Amino acid sequence: MAYILDLPRSLPEHQARVGIGLRLIRFIVCAVHSRIHAWMVWRTVQNLQRLDDRTLKDIGLPRGEIEFRVRELMPRDW
Repeated sequence: MAYILDLPRSLPEHQARVGIGLRLIRFIVCAVHSRIHAWMVWRTVQNLQRLDDRTLKDIGLPRGEIEFRVRELMPRDW
C-alpha cells in the first residue's frame, strides 16, 4: 500500500522567525569569533616582535616571517 505525504511547501511563520533568529545568532558568533582570532594573531605577532634577534634565531624564526608564520600556524577552529 502506498502512502502519500502532504508536506507543507513553506515553513510556518513562527518557524521562519526562529530561523531568522538562529541565522542572526550564527552571524554574530562568527563575527565575534573572527575578531577574537584577529586579536590573537595580532597579540602573538606583537609578543614575537618584542623578542631580540638572537632569541628569534634560536627558535628558527626570521623577523621578516613572523606574521606569515603566525597566520600559517594559528588554528582557525579552536
